[in-house]
Amino acid sequence: MPFLSNQDLIFLSTSLLEKSKEFKELVHNQLYMKSGYLNIISELMERKFFSYITIFEAELGSMLRPYDVFEKVSLQFLKKLSIFLQTKGSNQKEIENFIQSLQVLENPQLTALFELRFQQYKELID
Repeated sequence: MPFLSNQDLIFLSTSLLEKSKEFKELVHNQLYMKSGYLNIISELMERKFFSYITIFEAELGSMLRPYDVFEKVSLQFLKKLSIFLQTKGSNQKEIENFIQSLQVLENPQLTALFELRFQQYKELID
C-alpha cells in the first residue's frame, strides 16, 4: 500500500516541478532531483497516471548530462515500460532486447534490477 494518496502524489510531484529551478542550482540537489523524478515517473506508471508522465520525463531529460548514464538508461527503460503498460504488453520483445543489450555495460546489478522491475510491471497487466 502506498504512503501517498493519488492526490498527494500529484500535488507533491507538481510542487517539486514548480520549485525545480531553485533546487537545480546546487549540484548535490540535482542528484536528488534526478533520482526523485525517476521514482515519480515509476510511481505514476504503477498508478496509471500516464498523462502526467511526459511532464516529468521532459523535466528529467532537460537535466541529464552526457555522464548521467544510469539516469539516461533508466529513463529509456521507463519510457518503454510506459508503452508496455498502455498497450497491454505489445512491446514486450523490445523491452527484453533492451535489457539484453545492457549486458555490454558489464553491470549485472543493473540488468537484474531492470529484469525485476519488468517482471513487476508485467504483473500489472496480467
